[in-house]
Amino acid sequence: MSERQPEDATLVARTAAGDDEAFRMLVERHHRAIFRLAYRHLGSVADAEDVTQDTFHRLFEAARRYRPERPLRAYLFTIAARLCLKRNKRHDRSRTVPVAPAAIEASPGPSAGASPEEALWQKEREAAIRSALDELPADQRLALILLRYEEMSGEEIARVLDRSPAAVHSLLYRARGRMAELLQAAASLREVER
Repeated sequence: MSERQPEDATLVARTAAGDDEAFRMLVERHHRAIFRLAYRHLGSVADAEDVTQDTFHRLFEAARRYRPERPLRAYLFTIAARLCLKRNKRHDRSRTVPVAPAAIEASPGPSAGASPEEALWQKEREAAIRSALDELPADQRLALILLRYEEMSGEEIARVLDRSPAAVHSLLYRARGRMAELLQAAASLREVER
């Protein structure tokens, strides 16, 4: 029988009381999700690592003030989202997008029975999506990442971004429209090149 894991709120309370093991458990539990969000938004492993570290540092510093009425995951995503947006403002829009390390689980990769042509098509599609995401304004990109990759609802995204649900709806509407334009342009360009 497996041992039941302590709830996040319990671990945060223990962290506030000075329990380093509880904090380590929180980091282990949420590190990958925070890193994936930061990487997908910033496109740089180094920047994603910095944001992830800063997110957990802020959690550690604020553990005494944390209120368990709000799920810890949403709390951490809020911190990480704000750090990503802040980092975007400091840096220019030139971002490097290296190949995602396996730990990021950015995409499932081609299916086992995929032909070489299908595998190439999927790789091109993923590159076009990454490129199109990079062209979006930071807040639209973040909202779309939270919706698509983190499977958050509009209400959850609104809480993370500290926006109204109507504002998030507008962000997502504009982001989807712009993504469609960019992906259509990329597809047209590929057709011309062939």
